[in-house]
Amino acid sequence: MKKINLFYIFIFLFFPLFLFSQSQEVLVNFTKPKIKKISSKLQLPGTIRSNEKVNITTTISEKIDRILFEEGIKVKKGQVLVTLNKAEEDAILKQFEAELNEAEVNYNRALKLSENGNISQSILENRLTQKEKLSGKVEEIKAKINELILSAPFNGIIGIRNYSEGSFIKPGDIITTIYDNSILKIEAFVPEAYINKVKVGDKVNISVKSVANNLRGKVYVVDPFIDIETRSFKLLSIMDNNSEIKPGMMAKVTINLEKKDSIVVPESSIIPVDNETFVYVVNEQNIIEKRKVYSGIRSNGNVEIIKGISLNDRVVYEGVNKIKDGVKVLTK
Repeated sequence: MKKINLFYIFIFLFFPLFLFSQSQEVLVNFTKPKIKKISSKLQLPGTIRSNEKVNITTTISEKIDRILFEEGIKVKKGQVLVTLNKAEEDAILKQFEAELNEAEVNYNRALKLSENGNISQSILENRLTQKEKLSGKVEEIKAKINELILSAPFNGIIGIRNYSEGSFIKPGDIITTIYDNSILKIEAFVPEAYINKVKVGDKVNISVKSVANNLRGKVYVVDPFIDIETRSFKLLSIMDNNSEIKPGMMAKVTINLEKKDSIVVPESSIIPVDNETFVYVVNEQNIIEKRKVYSGIRSNGNVEIIKGISLNDRVVYEGVNKIKDGVKVLTK
């Protein structure tokens, strides 16, 4: 009997306190979204490339006769780098040149006889045809000999050679590579959402881990093609040569995009859940509504809201961790 009385006494004394604690409203601070100009930055990983790069190779299978360059040095456009064995071609050229000389003598003799009417027109035409055939053959052999002489296609720096004199090479074998590093290109891939926001001539900042100073360049090419697998497009920027920067290095490319008017809320009001973003909004009855939003750029303690709220919404920025969807709150 005493136990029952104690139970009722406990209920009588503490249950009202329990109800009071459950009905107590949480005090929160809210703010209305504001319009601010946001300066967006696009940061991309990039790779340094040479302005031009050409593999020195051949279209003919032949032995290397002479290598006329030193590795790692500067060369000029048209400078002979490699000659292939052309002994056979030289001999054939000499033979056809001799035959051409004879054909020219015969033609000139026939032309004089024709002027005096001492030779038929058909003989003259035959000798002219023979001369022209041999002339074409000489030009053909000279063109083949030119293919055996490999020259620098532009001013640049020669890389490492892969073959020695006397080596037999075939089409596609890379003897060496020439690089034009007078201007450096930075290759980066940009998400398709920025296809209309990045344009040729935009200024870019380029940073490389091994180089203390940030470098400047500009957008050189915007590829209009979107890769269907990566949903990105290629961007090429250019910068003046820097002795500390080498092709193949990794770089970070930063592009300052145009400022725009955006709806922003304090960063403290953002609630990340997995891959989604939410905010708490106080309605007219002071009841919390959990609202899904799409966020953008973060800048100076604010977060751009692309979609999900309006300028008249009351967004909680203080006391977020004390509330949940559907509870009633007190506001300052």
